[in-house]
Amino acid sequence: MQNTKIDFIYLSEADMIEAGVTDMGGCVDSMIEMFNVDHVPVISFVEEVPGLVLACAFSGHGFGISPTVGQLLSEMVVDGRPSLDLSAFRYDRFKAKI
Repeated sequence: MQNTKIDFIYLSEADMIEAGVTDMGGCVDSMIEMFNVDHVPVISFVEEVPGLVLACAFSGHGFGISPTVGQLLSEMVVDGRPSLDLSAFRYDRFKAKI
């Protein structure tokens, strides 16, 4: 068995600005937690990309609810829909309303 080392890179805000990253897709980095601007996670299908399911922006609380999220994700993939109403967690809540 080969010994493998994985290095995690943390980019500071200054590094990201220097690299040209100005928008984090509605997310805010508090240096401790990553969350959406409304502080609600995203658990959703992505209509524009068939087969893509998102589960992100949980901050530290994601660890506590991960068993339920895992169950819901498996239902979404296998059954095509979750057993609970996840409309409050849809990713398209950030789309502009025209």
